[in-house]
Amino acid sequence: MKLTIGELLDITVDRYPQHDALVYPPHQELRYTYKEFQRRCNQVAKGLMALGIERGEHIAIMAPQSPGVGFTPICRCQDRGGIGNH
Repeated sequence: MKLTIGELLDITVDRYPQHDALVYPPHQELRYTYKEFQRRCNQVAKGLMALGIERGEHIAIMAPQSPGVGFTPICRCQDRGGIGNH
């Protein structure tokens, strides 16, 4: 059974919503639970859709290294082949 990154995140959120998903090392107090991470992924995907990005289109992200930047949109942009499923 093949799962997308987004599907795997959904399963993990169902099982462990309050466990740490992301801890930003320089600032140990900056943490995202799986539920928070899922919410952020969805926000970014919705923002990309609002900009006109459609399913199947490719995107590139250029951003400074910071918590969640760059990593966040991957979950929903790759989910089930593109944006727009959540």
